[in-house]
Amino acid sequence: MVSPPNVPNVSPSIQQAFNQLADSVNAALGQGGGSPTLIFRPGAPSTQVNVYDTWAALMAALAAVPNASDACVQIDDSLAPPSIPAGVWDMRGAPMQGPFTSTNTVTCDLEDGCVLQNLFRVRNFLTLNCKSTTVPALTLVGGVGLLLEVASTIQNDPASTVPAILVPANNTSIIACLTGGRVGNGTACAQVDLNSGLIILLDLMAGLADNSVVGAGSLIVLLTSPSATSFSSWPPVQPGIFGFLASSIQYAYLIGFSPPGLNPGNWLNAPPLDVNAAVERMADLLFALNGGNPIP
Repeated sequence: MVSPPNVPNVSPSIQQAFNQLADSVNAALGQGGGSPTLIFRPGAPSTQVNVYDTWAALMAALAAVPNASDACVQIDDSLAPPSIPAGVWDMRGAPMQGPFTSTNTVTCDLEDGCVLQNLFRVRNFLTLNCKSTTVPALTLVGGVGLLLEVASTIQNDPASTVPAILVPANNTSIIACLTGGRVGNGTACAQVDLNSGLIILLDLMAGLADNSVVGAGSLIVLLTSPSATSFSSWPPVQPGIFGFLASSIQYAYLIGFSPPGLNPGNWLNAPPLDVNAAVERMADLLFALNGGNPIP
């Protein structure tokens, strides 16, 4: 997928020419087949395939894609700031992303009343900025999770009064933040209701801002990479959540058994290569020493 360059300080006509060139290349490359990239580019109508200047038109096109989870929705701010209006919008598993060739963050506002159903993945320098004062933008139920990767973020606008993400009662969900994925910006971004749990996984340069999770449920934060330092503190400060556990498991992959390290001469034959093998062999010996009876 070819993305147009977003060049600062150029006239709208020149930027539009860049856009049309990229659109033409994508059409020539066959973008728009069974797994299209649908581009939301507000600011000017486009006659090019799979480019839409209104969100409603893009969603109508997505509804017609047979396998929407194989498609993706790209947010483009090259002509105007993008925003998604109020309404219930079924993403049908299609990920949302910024332009592939851009390393500049694209911010897309989710207006009050905007509800994104079946959105499981956000990527490529895209920030979803929730402005809701009535309903959450995303509801995670039935174990459904959200993947934030490649410097993508979900956050609440300062004017918002309702957290962007809701885990309703009696549900457990996970948010995985990879390669710079982030949750929150210092205000409540996720609400976990009673008898519910949210697990947030922080990997490679990911982050969870302080004061981002609230509610009567429980939060578990797992740090899996020493480079996951994009939060304001560790453990992150989350006073608004009822139950909270933060654990650094970044060196869990180092937990093992290395024969040269722990007296290989203690083993009659080839020493075990990992902890499980070592425990099994010791259990076999204990079983034999116990006369073949189960180990108490």
